[in-house]
Amino acid sequence: MKKILLLFLTFLSFTFILTGCKKDANLPTDNNSEYIPEEDELTTINRKIIYEVNADIYTEDLNETIATIKKNLNDDEWLDLEEIYEQDAHLVIRVKSSRLDSYLNTIFKDNDVSNFQKRATDISQKYQDKSDLILTYEKERDRLLELYENASFSEVLSISNRLSQIEIEIRKLQGELNKFDSLVDYSTITLDITTDEVNDEVSFGSRVKNAFTSGYHALIDFFEVIVIIVVALTPWLVVIVPLGLVIYWLRKRYKEKQTAKETPTNKH
Repeated sequence: MKKILLLFLTFLSFTFILTGCKKDANLPTDNNSEYIPEEDELTTINRKIIYEVNADIYTEDLNETIATIKKNLNDDEWLDLEEIYEQDAHLVIRVKSSRLDSYLNTIFKDNDVSNFQKRATDISQKYQDKSDLILTYEKERDRLLELYENASFSEVLSISNRLSQIEIEIRKLQGELNKFDSLVDYSTITLDITTDEVNDEVSFGSRVKNAFTSGYHALIDFFEVIVIIVVALTPWLVVIVPLGLVIYWLRKRYKEKQTAKETPTNKH
């Protein structure tokens, strides 16, 4: 009985020791150690969400609606795209994500809104993965720089080549993170605005530009249709062309035979 009790107490003590080790696994043990948060904690603390809004607006006064949209933009907000026609307009707006909803309420307030869509894309994990990859490259770079000091000539060439590759990868990843930051900090709003009233304030230059753009797009669409038709007919040409050549050859032989039959009769 004493042996069983002793074994039980030993097992219980071992369990407590393991539990304590697990709790302390993520805590720094000295001044140089780093706290590594778990995946769930990363998702909660560093969530990165991109917001995109699409909507159609009907308005009685196109110019006034566009003016309201522009007037309510802050100094650090802007239009990525602005296309204004006689009875419609297409705008792509970048607004601070922190005030996205209030801005939408302001510009939608006096207009008829349809086909509204608000999409949220969580890029937290992608952002964290790229950030971790940058840290990995930076540690490798630091280590290579240490080795560089005492390296031989051949090793110097290899280290220099690897350092160049690392710099390229870090810049690429940092550029992607900067793009992510911009998309997270500034939401994208795409608006298609229509009205029944003709916009008389559209300048002659804008009309010429719009006409040229429309004609250019129509020309592109025409050539796309031609290419699609040619591609669709290509399998048939493999059959039609040889068949046509055979028919042509047979007709030619037939005419030659007919001509040969008629020639003696004409001479007689």
